[in-house]
Parts: sequence; structure tokens; C-alpha cells
Amino acid sequence: MSSRIFFNSSSHLSQLPVLLGLFGGAVLAGGTEAPLIHVPIVGTISYLRHPSYFGACSIGEIVILAAAALSVGFALLKRFKMLWLTGTVALAQLIATLVIFQHDAATVVTKADRPDLVDPLLMWAGSALQQARLEWGIAVVAGGAVIVLAAAAWDQRVRRIDRT
Repeated sequence: MSSRIFFNSSSHLSQLPVLLGLFGGAVLAGGTEAPLIHVPIVGTISYLRHPSYFGACSIGEIVILAAAALSVGFALLKRFKMLWLTGTVALAQLIATLVIFQHDAATVVTKADRPDLVDPLLMWAGSALQQARLEWGIAVVAGGAVIVLAAAAWDQRVRRIDRT
């Protein structure tokens, strides 16, 4: 009787990586619209809504959406090893976007803090960037990537159990 329950629950558990992969891909895709950074007066920056001069979001938009679509496709095809790649790429892109923004903001703030500066626009930009804050969209994109990675890890665990 107990072995029968194990086999029934095992068949349900084998579907969990598919569901996690689909859900993680959907969360990743939804995360592209979520706000990543808020800059006063400028507003929020997301992968889909960003100033044209912020190239990290232009590239990031493509990378995150591709990772989301590929995650869904690989989950449906049950190619769970590839989910390691899509989840890692999505996390790496998120980290790169934040690092690039921090670097660019620090550069503008440094230029704006020069004592001989007479450019009011640069002074305004420096002041606004000093007040920039991270938003909840970072957690959505990171969460989607982690769910995709969890699908790959769960499948690996189920395969290891099936071999024993």
C-alpha cells in the first residue's frame, strides 16, 4: 500500500518541474513591466518603459523576454537542463542592469558635484539620481528566475530519486 502511494505521488511530482518552469517563465515575462528603479521627477524605469539613453534596459528587455519564452518552451518540451541556462541568464541580466545603472548614476553624480559646474541640467540630474531608489520589480524578475532554476533543480532531484 505505501509503495502505491509513493508511485502516485511520484507521478504528480514529475509534473512539478513543468509547472514551475511555466510559472517561472510567466513571472519573468510579467517582471519586464514591473518597476525596477524610481528616479524622482523622471518616474519609474522598467525593462519595457525606460529612457532611450538607458541602453541596459533595451538589451535587458530582449534578454529577459527571451529567457521567459525559452523557459516556457523548454518546460513544455521537458528539457529541464536548459532551464539552468535560462534562469541563470535572467539573473545575470538583472544584476548587470543594476550594476550599469549604479555606475552610470555614480558617474553623473560625480560630474554634478564638481565645484566649477555651471550646467543646471547636469546639477538637476545629479540631484535626482542621488534620490533614486530600487523598486519591487527587481524581486519579481529575480523571483521568476529563481522559480525557473527551482524547476531545473526539482527535475534533477526527481531523476536522482528514480535512479535509486
